[in-house]
Amino acid sequence: MNKLLTTICISLVLSACGGGSTDNTNPAPNPASAETDSTPQVPSVNPYEQSTLDYSKLQAEEQVNQTAQINVSPEFAFQTSRSVNLSIDFAEAYERKGTVLVCTDYSAVDNAYKVDYDSCLVRMLVDNGRLEHQLQILNRHTTVLAVMWFAEPGSKPAYQEIVVPTI
Repeated sequence: MNKLLTTICISLVLSACGGGSTDNTNPAPNPASAETDSTPQVPSVNPYEQSTLDYSKLQAEEQVNQTAQINVSPEFAFQTSRSVNLSIDFAEAYERKGTVLVCTDYSAVDNAYKVDYDSCLVRMLVDNGRLEHQLQILNRHTTVLAVMWFAEPGSKPAYQEIVVPTI
């Protein structure tokens, strides 16, 4: 019996909480609140309604480019990268061991380089400061920076900027 009374009371409370006034009259706005109201006004145009633009007239007025109208030279390969043979020779690294990194994102700063080491395409151990390597590189890169870090503690790296041949 208690459960039935509890269920009825909850039902009455919940049904009494809903609804609202159906009065369609708009009260006059308070001038003080109108100045401080910062909510954006909603446009009166329904964005889901069909557009009334006549696209056939619009297309007739504009020149429409088609793929058949594109002219491309026969040498253009439509490739975003190219294969390059790198030849790196660090004279100051003869008879020394180290790691060579070849990076694409770097900038020259006061007789040194600031290198983004996340952009390195090659990381290799080398002896005698020489490296021959074939590299796949994006067409937008015209230079790369080779950085050699030596195995000896406290030694400074050697830098070599390399112009990458284009297609």
